[in-house]
Amino acid sequence: MPKKSIKNLSISDYPDFIILDSTILLSVHPNFPNKDQKYIKTFLQQIHNLSYKNGLIAAAPVYVFEECYFKIIQMYIKSQKSPIGRVSWHRKYKNNPGIINGCRQEIEDFFNQLMKIPIIPITIDMMQNSRRDINLEVPMRNNIFSYSLLPKDALILAVSECLEIDSIATLDSDYLRVKNLNIFTV
Repeated sequence: MPKKSIKNLSISDYPDFIILDSTILLSVHPNFPNKDQKYIKTFLQQIHNLSYKNGLIAAAPVYVFEECYFKIIQMYIKSQKSPIGRVSWHRKYKNNPGIINGCRQEIEDFFNQLMKIPIIPITIDMMQNSRRDINLEVPMRNNIFSYSLLPKDALILAVSECLEIDSIATLDSDYLRVKNLNIFTV
């Protein structure tokens, strides 16, 4: 299916259901600037408008939220000085796990911004309501090798397939290898 540029979408180009990945979600965070940020923000504003006016549903698997939180935490820890000198962010965390609490409000604010769009976090429980037996491992593995996707992207695709959602908003060009998928990108 086609790639659609979010730079020049008309209202009729928006799907009824769309999955958003972390590359799109992180664009609302001030510490993750993007050269196409104005287009992404306009796209998300339109999703907001259409979700309230036309019932458009925007969602992201919980692991997309996890990926965003990980990047926010990582950036926060990198920005903190270490009493033992220049060390990796991971070592700073291992030496002082409580450092994570310093970005709690930042993550809460980020989540609240996403909920204003609104973006629905997709959980396994929600998916079980759509089908009886959910095993995402098999389609994830198939997607890895069918489309040469990394595991997290293959899992996001498996969720969209399970929910029969054929539209994904992403800045990740790897999804362009997937047939039968509408890609919304810049």
